[in-house]
Amino acid sequence: MHPEARASDERTGWAASRWARLSTGPKMLLILSLALLPLGIVAILASIYSAKENSEQRAEQTLARLDDKAERLNGLLVRSVGTMRAAATAVGAAAADPNVCRAVLRQLISLQPTPGRYALFGPDGELRCASAGFAPPPPRPADESGQRLEIAPGGETLRLALFDDRGRIEAVAEFDREVLSALTLLPGTSADFNLELTGGGRRMVLREDYRPVPFVQAVSDSAPIADNRLQLGIRLGAVPVRAIDGLVILLPVVMWIAAGVIGWWVVNRQLLRPLASIQKVVAGYRPGDRPIELPRLRSPAREI
Repeated sequence: MHPEARASDERTGWAASRWARLSTGPKMLLILSLALLPLGIVAILASIYSAKENSEQRAEQTLARLDDKAERLNGLLVRSVGTMRAAATAVGAAAADPNVCRAVLRQLISLQPTPGRYALFGPDGELRCASAGFAPPPPRPADESGQRLEIAPGGETLRLALFDDRGRIEAVAEFDREVLSALTLLPGTSADFNLELTGGGRRMVLREDYRPVPFVQAVSDSAPIADNRLQLGIRLGAVPVRAIDGLVILLPVVMWIAAGVIGWWVVNRQLLRPLASIQKVVAGYRPGDRPIELPRLRSPAREI
């Protein structure tokens, strides 16, 4: 016989002898477990899929906070444009008067949702009114919207400049980074996230409080600000698998093991043990002996 064939026969014989040495109980437990394995796999996969869907839903809910923050910034800019144009028109129509200037600035500031510094110019492009200590640098030319929105060098302020139809400067506003950070923090929500404004090759960090931790998935997204002139980006954590999700995934495994053990216990106690008792009595019978006295069975399987 070829050596490889002999070795294969030896392995087959060894496996058969190992199987034969197993008692009936463990054999039945193994058979039942293998029979229930496909159902267990299906249940586990379904649980994993459900946990994944829940994780994606939680991530979407977490990132939905970004839209609220972007809406607040957009609301500030839209309101600023309207009130600043009205203030610039009022200052330009009146004679140069410090009292008029102070009154217009007070009215402008009272209408804003968050503090800022303002400068208003006359029709000739000369500075008429400005917040105390505020001297804005000459802004760059307006874009297609008749405005100039940009992050100042250093990323500490956001500057908004308005121009008339002839390209002359009308008004300038500046908002500090701390003010915008407070505006984007929604009441009742945690502050453990990173938030930043980017645009024109510059960056303003509004918040930098996210700290990665084990078992927490980091998610990020961005939203347009002021018709895509700026981008608001967020990065924060979303728990991918909660304790309840882990329990749901492990539950089919526990059910599979329990089903195998219960099935083995029922078959072994109600079928195999009675059959073994009968087999023992029959095997010990010899011709000429007294009639066979079958053991008293407690199994509900009366067919035995």
